[in-house]
Amino acid sequence: MGKRVVAYHPGKAFPAVSLTGSRCELQCDHCRGHYLRAMTDASRPGSLPEVAAALKGAGAVGILLSGGCDRQGKLPILGRVDEVRSVRHLGLRVNLHTGLLGAEDAQRLTSTGADCYSVDVVQDPHVIRDVLHLKVGPEAYWETLSALFASKAVRVVPHICVGLGGDDIEGEMASVDLVSGFPIAALVLLWRLPAPDAPMSRAKNASPDSFLKVVRHAIEKSDRPVLLGCMRPRGNVELEIEAVRLGVAGLALPAAETLRRLELEGYEVGRSSLCCALHE
Repeated sequence: MGKRVVAYHPGKAFPAVSLTGSRCELQCDHCRGHYLRAMTDASRPGSLPEVAAALKGAGAVGILLSGGCDRQGKLPILGRVDEVRSVRHLGLRVNLHTGLLGAEDAQRLTSTGADCYSVDVVQDPHVIRDVLHLKVGPEAYWETLSALFASKAVRVVPHICVGLGGDDIEGEMASVDLVSGFPIAALVLLWRLPAPDAPMSRAKNASPDSFLKVVRHAIEKSDRPVLLGCMRPRGNVELEIEAVRLGVAGLALPAAETLRRLELEGYEVGRSSLCCALHE
C-alpha cells in the first residue's frame, strides 16, 4: 500500500453545536468557554432538532455535539437524549463529546445511536486539579472509557491535548498508554491553542519537539489511526509534514503548503468534509 494521508476540512458540512451555548461551569484555565462561542447554540431545551434541521438545510452531513461541562466534568446531555436520537433520524451523523461518565450515563448516551463518542483523556493530576478544576483523579478517565465500552459504544475516539502542562508531557504519554489498552477506533492528538481571554493565554505551551514526541509515542503504542485534530496552532508546515512522516493518518485543517509538499513526496492526499474522529 502506498503512502496516504487524509486532510479534513469539516466547515459547514460538519459544524460544532453547543448544548450549553457559551456557558461552562468548569471554566478551565486554558479555555474559560472561549471556544464555545464559535459553536452553533442549541442551549434551549428542545431546540436541538430544529437547530440540526437548519444545519442540514445549509449543507451539513453531521454535527459535533459538545458544550460546556458542569463542575463534575460532565456534559449536561442526559436530559436531552431524545433530542440526540431525533438528529440521527434526520440522517445526520453525530460525533458526541461525552465528558466524564459513569456506567449508567454511558448506557443512556449509547442508546442515542451516535456514530462516535469523543472522550478527552488527561492523566496528569496537576492538570486535572489546577487547570481543569476537577476533583477527580486520573482513574476517572479509565472509568469513562470502561463505561463506554461496557455499554457497547460503536466508536470511541479519545482526544489528548498536548501542552496543558507546558513541556512536561509525562501526563500526555500516560494518556497514550491508557487509551492504547482499549479497543479504540482512532486517537486524536490536540495541541493547546491559547485562548486570548483565558488565564493560560501566555503560559508556556509544549514545544514542537515535545508535541512530536507524543505523536511518535502514540504511533508506536497504538495500532489504530493517529490523527491531528483541529484544536491546535496553525501554520507549522514542518511539524505537520514530520507528523505525517512519523505515521499520522489524517490532519484536520492542514496548511495548503503541507499538502502540496506531501504530494511532492509521493503521498496520496485524500480529502474529507467529515470530522476527523470519523476517520476510516
